[in-house]
Amino acid sequence: MAVKRAYLINFSALTELVLLNLVSHYNHNTSLKNFNKLTDKIRMKLLTIKNLNMSYGDAVILDDLSLELQNGKFYTLLGENGAGKSSLIRLINGQSFSNSGEIRFKGKNIIGEDAQCEVEMVFVDENVIFDVPIDLRSFSKIYGEFYKNWDQDYFDNIVKNRKLDLERTFNSYSRGQKVQFALSLALAAKPEVIFCDEVTSVMDIYARKFFMKELDEFVKAGGTVIFTTNVITEVKKYATDLIILKDGKVVVNSQLDRLIESFVKLKVPDQKKIDFLNSFPIYEINENSTGYIVEREIVESSENSLSDYVTKDRVSLEELFIYFYEVKEELYEKLA
Repeated sequence: MAVKRAYLINFSALTELVLLNLVSHYNHNTSLKNFNKLTDKIRMKLLTIKNLNMSYGDAVILDDLSLELQNGKFYTLLGENGAGKSSLIRLINGQSFSNSGEIRFKGKNIIGEDAQCEVEMVFVDENVIFDVPIDLRSFSKIYGEFYKNWDQDYFDNIVKNRKLDLERTFNSYSRGQKVQFALSLALAAKPEVIFCDEVTSVMDIYARKFFMKELDEFVKAGGTVIFTTNVITEVKKYATDLIILKDGKVVVNSQLDRLIESFVKLKVPDQKKIDFLNSFPIYEINENSTGYIVEREIVESSENSLSDYVTKDRVSLEELFIYFYEVKEELYEKLA
């Protein structure tokens, strides 16, 4: 059934719906049932983004960005501040608008005037707001009615584990508690996709470990997570795929294990350091080290026995990020 615009399941939209539902004393049950019937029809395929452009005045935020996302993946989205990570997520969420391009969820357009479907995705960020004048137990019960897969027992278990008092209002929570409550709702809703934008920055270490593990279990059960962070170490255990944005473009979109295996570490003797640096696109891990990383295919095609210096150490996620974000273009330009 085609409708005029997408209905994205995000927290700001649901807050409005819950308030309407509250004011009418649950007299909109029929509407809720019709809504759920519509969302039942959409579970087919995941996100495809094509030629997405976004700018504010002369500032280019996203530059002809294209991206494909599959189900059952834990995507880590990395980039410097201002690279376009949050802007991309807000576009998918319907909180911002692009200048051009398309976003499709399971083949259905979800932005613009010709949007054709309602989709089930949940978005959580560090500044999540539920502006509702009711206790969170009441709010969560109403919230759960919007999701056909809502798992009340699971929600109760998370809340109990994290010691969240549902008799309180949202505004009485600390920032960390607010994010924990929002993640509890997101996980219990069991949607197709959960977007997490810098959510761990305001949580304590115990909460971070707990929710990272729960998100990992969500992915193992077939869900998809897109996770932005500036703290790379917290996701390396769980990430299946790595996406790196730079200057509004996707410079990396790859399965993480495959990407790591495509690089090797070298230990180069001091006397060969200058020759190697001037001859190959090799990244020096730090200035006081004889350790380097290089693309495996360069080693395999080298006529200068680079393979003699390969170590058994694996390249880290942090090193890959630095390589692609700060180094690669510079290295290749130097040798051009």
